[in-house]
Amino acid sequence: MTIGATKKGAASPLEKAEQKGDEPKLGKEDKKLVNNKKELLKKEIETLQMRMDKQLNTILEEKIPAFVLEVNEIAEMIDNEQNPLESKFIQQLIDKARPLYVDAKKDHMHLWSKVRILKHDKQIKDDVPTMEVLNVIENLVSSNCEWFDSEYTEISTYYKERTKLERDLHRSQGNDALVEYDQKFVDTLRINLEMVRDFVFVFLQLTEEKMDILLTSSEKQKAKKNEQLSMYN
Repeated sequence: MTIGATKKGAASPLEKAEQKGDEPKLGKEDKKLVNNKKELLKKEIETLQMRMDKQLNTILEEKIPAFVLEVNEIAEMIDNEQNPLESKFIQQLIDKARPLYVDAKKDHMHLWSKVRILKHDKQIKDDVPTMEVLNVIENLVSSNCEWFDSEYTEISTYYKERTKLERDLHRSQGNDALVEYDQKFVDTLRINLEMVRDFVFVFLQLTEEKMDILLTSSEKQKAKKNEQLSMYN
């Protein structure tokens, strides 16, 4: 007979407990081990939350403001360039703008993750004004990300579309169609850069005003709620 086996037809103590619906009882050392694991997990979550808040603070105070300035700089480059349709200049615009949109979306997705975490926090769910602010921020983040994707795609397909146009042109048509295509691309890029700059700037102002909400943990939110309730007691 193997270790832990019982006679045929006889149920083990664990099986009897399961049949009765009872949970196996933990010893003193087992309970201590479970509590230690819970405490360790709690600390790890708190550390993760602090790290996310630190990253978010950097994004809102440094990275997104820098994005607004860099986008504005590219738009001004187009305005000040004497030969904006020169291939080398257009390549320079693409090289500058494309990574900006990639980084901006990455930062916005980090912010989106934080908002989703807060919206599922039991302490915050009951706070209607806070939930309304989080919903507004979430919608703006989603809209900005869609814009970043659209602009990135348009910039990235410039050469592909231009090559296709060039291949379809007849020799008698000359380069007028290509010049028109380049002009449209540069003009559209400048307009979109300015619009993205303005939208993100407004978004930045909103998030700066609501920074205390975005960086608020459930414990702080609970303390704030208790403080408000104490005013009426």
